[in-house]
Amino acid sequence: MSLKRFLPAVLVLLSVPSMASAVSYHTPTWDADYACSYVNPPYPRVDGLSTFVLQSTQLDPLQRPIHRTFEYFDATYGVENNKATFAKPVNKLFNMVIVYTRWEFTLLNGPQCTKTDVYNWGETIVFDGCSDNHRRTCQRLY
Repeated sequence: MSLKRFLPAVLVLLSVPSMASAVSYHTPTWDADYACSYVNPPYPRVDGLSTFVLQSTQLDPLQRPIHRTFEYFDATYGVENNKATFAKPVNKLFNMVIVYTRWEFTLLNGPQCTKTDVYNWGETIVFDGCSDNHRRTCQRLY
């Protein structure tokens, strides 16, 4: 068999994007202010504003995004910040429509929230399943 015979098929396969790269995920709106309210807030956090500033995005072995951010948030003594990661996204569907994306949210040297749900392309974020037993809901202001 000649290589020339198989070359067109190989070129077609190489030009087709992988299915993983075509997946869309609901993410926070980077650099937007969110009004957040807590249940059992961890010190020094208080109800108030949070902003997620995207620093980098990488892909995990399954080609899902890992978003590394800084979170700026209201604290008992002013504004504080911490490194945070959104990883392992899973889209939740209803009637074949993506309703929200569930992420694992991890703060550097802090808690992990394994049920962080982002709705309406970043309009609302619900942090739940947190290792420090807190829960918060954040609503984008603009």
